[in-house]
Amino acid sequence: LGAEPSEVSRLRNRLNSAANPEADSGEPADLAAAGRFFDAIDALERFLREQPENAALWAQLGACQSAVGRTREAVASYSTCLAVRPTLWRAYFWRGQAWLELHEHERAALDFSDALARQHDHVPSLALRALAHLGSGDAPAAEDDLTRAILLAPDYTRLFFMRSRVRQARQDVVGARRDFEEGLQRKPADEL
Repeated sequence: LGAEPSEVSRLRNRLNSAANPEADSGEPADLAAAGRFFDAIDALERFLREQPENAALWAQLGACQSAVGRTREAVASYSTCLAVRPTLWRAYFWRGQAWLELHEHERAALDFSDALARQHDHVPSLALRALAHLGSGDAPAAEDDLTRAILLAPDYTRLFFMRSRVRQARQDVVGARRDFEEGLQRKPADEL
């Protein structure tokens, strides 16, 4: 079960950003970076038996579980991480992504909101919360989030296409067309 190089890179960044100086979990991070997620999960579970209060290890476990499609388990790991360390805003973001994968749009929106309460200008949280709002039928909130995201990151062309989709859902044909054309004219500079 190998992962795409960009997927491995994103996971390694996730694992590194979750790490803290107290967590000596280089082995699982190396295993995950090599695409050996199941081995990384086994190693993390071993470490967690000895360090159950280590939030970084719980976050890493959630990232690995998510990478292999064990999304519900990832939600549980992120929840434990947050119980141990409720200030780790990225864990709210990651759990929100997991909820979104599970089509639990309201839960996803709440987690993205919690991430944004701690990291106000996190554009990916805004963009994904917009998708959660759209999934739960709240197109006006989705448009608001995307408008705010565009103000923060006008070079992220994908945001214009996303808002175009939301505006189509709201029957705003003129606004949807304007966003679509704006997205086409801009040079892509985003990687949400």
